[in-house]
Amino acid sequence: MRSKKQSKLMVLLSLMTIVLLCSPVLAVELDVWSYSNQRIPQSVIDAFERTHPGVKINQRLHSGSSFRNEGLLVAIAAGVPPALTHLNLDFLPMYVENNIVESLTPYVEKGLFGDLNAYFPGIVESVKYKGDLYFLPHRMSVNTTLYNRQMFEESGISGDRPPETWDEFIAIAKKMTIVGPNNQILRYGANLSTSTTTTTSWFQPVLFQAGGQWLESKRGDIPIEISEASKVAFNSDEGRAALNFYAEQLQSLIATDTSNFFRDQKAAMWWQSYSTYVKTWWEEGRSWVDVGPILRHKEKVGYGSLAGWVVPKGPHVDLAMEFLAFTLRPENVRQFLIETAFLPVRKDIGIDYFGEQHKDWAVKFINEVPYVRFDILHPAIRDLQPIVAKSLIKGARGEMPVAAALAEAEQLANAHLKEAGY
Repeated sequence: MRSKKQSKLMVLLSLMTIVLLCSPVLAVELDVWSYSNQRIPQSVIDAFERTHPGVKINQRLHSGSSFRNEGLLVAIAAGVPPALTHLNLDFLPMYVENNIVESLTPYVEKGLFGDLNAYFPGIVESVKYKGDLYFLPHRMSVNTTLYNRQMFEESGISGDRPPETWDEFIAIAKKMTIVGPNNQILRYGANLSTSTTTTTSWFQPVLFQAGGQWLESKRGDIPIEISEASKVAFNSDEGRAALNFYAEQLQSLIATDTSNFFRDQKAAMWWQSYSTYVKTWWEEGRSWVDVGPILRHKEKVGYGSLAGWVVPKGPHVDLAMEFLAFTLRPENVRQFLIETAFLPVRKDIGIDYFGEQHKDWAVKFINEVPYVRFDILHPAIRDLQPIVAKSLIKGARGEMPVAAALAEAEQLANAHLKEAGY
């Protein structure tokens, strides 16, 4: 006969067994690293978890970009890589050369990522690195001129005639600048973006518009792949023209590179920005913001970014690939675009997600897509940009001559490339 103590123990064990059987058992947890303003929608995560019992997606949001280089390398070295991590295209060469990211090609060949012909022409080829596919983007941006339509019309400039060339941009900036007593600038003609950490959205577009290039494309007369470049090429006539586009405006005080002057209606134009800003500002009541074309000098060419997620090498690659492919389904990409207001990279997603209120300006970004050039695919490009940006800004602001600024930036960049073994 069992004692009362034994009976109680049996009841307790039975209850524990029932609880364990009824509780969901997590087979695996996937950590996903995302940029704070470019997260995978929670509805997409929930849908994946519903169809994958036992899988838990933990999305970790990051506000700075360091998680995409130092943070990722540290996590991999510690043996705790994320299952997916967000990146802009120009991080990809560094990941591939450091052997920390998985190729999508075997999974594409199995049909996991669907028909790649659904992407706009040139997108898939643009994201390949050395012939292999490691990345498929969720979105693109088109960076172009924004202008204050109301200010234009009040100044006698048609709101339907934003500048199309450098000369027109500078002429309008001069006309729109208002100088008060004691030479105080009451309104700048333009707000020009600069950055000490990157050149992609400011110097790079004008360099390309001037007909120049960032990195060498030849050694002697022999063409080379951009990923093999061992020297920069921006210290050139084209580079001087590009930096002078900035220097002329900033130093004559028809433009400022102080943040938010355009947003706060202290400048009539902003060079350059993209759709996310416009949608946010319109929804804040700034419906005077309008979208101009990518500028032309020798060439009409602008900058656009491609971004999304890649799969680092780790313990759950197949499952991570399955989740990545799920997020790339058109209905899930569309939800991501609704929440972020970026532009689509697929032919089966229209821009109606912007809504009726925003369609007129949204289509102006779409019209500029053919003139966009995406990121430079060189393993050192992310290291090089902050190295040269500070010198270039000195030239733009008049803290040193333009020619000297370009020469200093060239010397610093080439020294880094040589030290890195290029």
